[in-house]
Amino acid sequence: MRPRPARIVVSTAGLLVLAGLGAATISAADPRPGQVNAGAIGGRFISCSGAVAGVRVSIEGRAHSALSGPTGAFELNDLPPGTFVVTVEAQGERATIARVQVLSGQMTDVGEINLTDRGTDAKHCGMCGKRCPPGASCVYGVCICPDEAIVCGDTCTALADLEHCLACWNRCAAFPSMIPQCGEKDCLFQCVDGTADCDGRRLNGCETRIDSDARNCGACGHVCAPGQRCVESRCQ
Repeated sequence: MRPRPARIVVSTAGLLVLAGLGAATISAADPRPGQVNAGAIGGRFISCSGAVAGVRVSIEGRAHSALSGPTGAFELNDLPPGTFVVTVEAQGERATIARVQVLSGQMTDVGEINLTDRGTDAKHCGMCGKRCPPGASCVYGVCICPDEAIVCGDTCTALADLEHCLACWNRCAAFPSMIPQCGEKDCLFQCVDGTADCDGRRLNGCETRIDSDARNCGACGHVCAPGQRCVESRCQ
């Protein structure tokens, strides 16, 4: 007699990620007192690209094994009630799914098992379909750019980038006669040669021509003597 289905929550270990399980257990009718019926374990192997066929599923210490079919589904039948260690061989690697409990006369459904390693796969980093930018690596499900760069949108951006200074979207704006730079802690600004920011107001930039202003000749507040002009930052 084919076991009736039941669902339990199963934890994972090794390379595999178990998904799609509910927390409820749906029990079949209890067997008559003293009667023990065979149970089973079933589930389905998938990847971020779809169903995975040809995955071998085994029970540690027993001869029971099965291969997943075209839809990724598998069943291990004729199991006595108990708790079993289920192992998987896929793509040349072996891993443990979990310790799975089998009840008398019931199918324990472990749900969908995603074989894609979303902890290291740069095409599916952290979740299916999430691609890391070119040049980035997937580390524990997070896209990591090379040194001195961060992920901003879909690119690896240098920390010194004026549009993303030390953080994404932290833009170093341009002001009149000012050259923006990304410093170690924040945006920095340098005046164009021959100019200075004498009023301290960022919005109007380096507003003073210290190369020709007799009231600020060569530096802010340096006033030339009466009758002198400021030529190339010198009073003459």
